[in-house]
Amino acid sequence: MPNKLQIFIILMVFVITLLITIFTTFFIVKKKRKSIESNNQSTDLVPVKIKVEGLTKFQRKKTSGELYEEEIKSIINGKNNSSHIPDFAKNKNDQGVEAFNKGETDKAISLYDEAIKITPNFHLAIYNLGNAYFSVEEYQKAINNYEKVIMLDPKDQFAYYNLASSYSKLGDLNNANVYYQKALEISPNDYTNHYNLAKSYESLKNYTLAIEEYQKAINLKPDYANAHYNLAEMLKIKEKNKQAIQEYELYLKYNPSAEDEMDVKRIIVSLMMK
Repeated sequence: MPNKLQIFIILMVFVITLLITIFTTFFIVKKKRKSIESNNQSTDLVPVKIKVEGLTKFQRKKTSGELYEEEIKSIINGKNNSSHIPDFAKNKNDQGVEAFNKGETDKAISLYDEAIKITPNFHLAIYNLGNAYFSVEEYQKAINNYEKVIMLDPKDQFAYYNLASSYSKLGDLNNANVYYQKALEISPNDYTNHYNLAKSYESLKNYTLAIEEYQKAINLKPDYANAHYNLAEMLKIKEKNKQAIQEYELYLKYNPSAEDEMDVKRIIVSLMMK
């Protein structure tokens, strides 16, 4: 059985360890962002991802951003009237999608160009050409093509979305914000539209509007872990610590395998101490 001196030493070691842990939380707090692009302000952005939803003649890909939650979204959309598109142009577009899916971006660009030369108003080929340029970081060329898509279809929310992401990549945050708002006007129930608009406001340091948009994204998708995290960060900046703690806890709840779990718990402890 340990004597009194040994018990005293054990207790002292425990107390010192606890004090060191609490002390470090005030000096070691990582500000991580769950985000996909952001005027180069964040170092832990998700790299560009290309997703192709099958090789159909009307392949569409939506560029967004985790600023932005995703950088490429895909849909299959047959809303465009294909009756006036020559089969040869359609085939070139299809071949471009196949090449793009294989990582042969230069070949895809060439094939999309051929399709557009045959039919200058080939909406989907122009759209896919914009995404191909986006994927190789030629953002101005991507912008030029997305603008052509919008001229052909002013209600194309995906073109506005991709246009916003391209401007964001170029560091033009004001134009990015304008076009994220345009996308949201067309599709107000898309939670990623609210999320990316929130990230845009955050980049512009308009934290009040960022908070509003994160909350709207969460209302549409309550288990949206990244939105809870970023909302917590905004609330912390606004010194609404109790609300921030709740959002950090929800982030951990909906992201139980989070790699930054310990960092987030340290942030929570530091806010509790204030």
